[in-house]
Amino acid sequence: MSLIAELQRRKVFKVAVAYGVVAWLVIQVASTIAPQLNLPEWAPRFITLLLLLGFPIAMVLAWIFDNTPEGLKVESSNVGNKRMFLIAGVLAVLAIGWYWQSWSSLIYHDKLIRQQLGDDPRYQALMRQIESRFEKL
Repeated sequence: MSLIAELQRRKVFKVAVAYGVVAWLVIQVASTIAPQLNLPEWAPRFITLLLLLGFPIAMVLAWIFDNTPEGLKVESSNVGNKRMFLIAGVLAVLAIGWYWQSWSSLIYHDKLIRQQLGDDPRYQALMRQIESRFEKL
């Protein structure tokens, strides 16, 4: 039995589509509501990271468990389990890499702006204003 046929039999594709739709909806809601709730700027990105990390976990669980009318049952076949765990691990590493790359580039650009505008009096006045607003919180 091929890997694609096994994925279809275990309904992994259906779980992937359902997870993608729900994750997209959660990301949209989080990015819309986060500014209104005064959440930090990184909150929607963190939610996206959690959803990306949850995707391979959901795929592994869909591979292992079979939803039957009697309830969830563990699939007894060992066909492709190593391959599925490898794919899930690669997806998790890619999600962490994406998050780390975007976070490190944000820190780099912040340092670069501070170096270029550090002596500008307008920049210093803006920074004092921002700091005073955070002190009020």
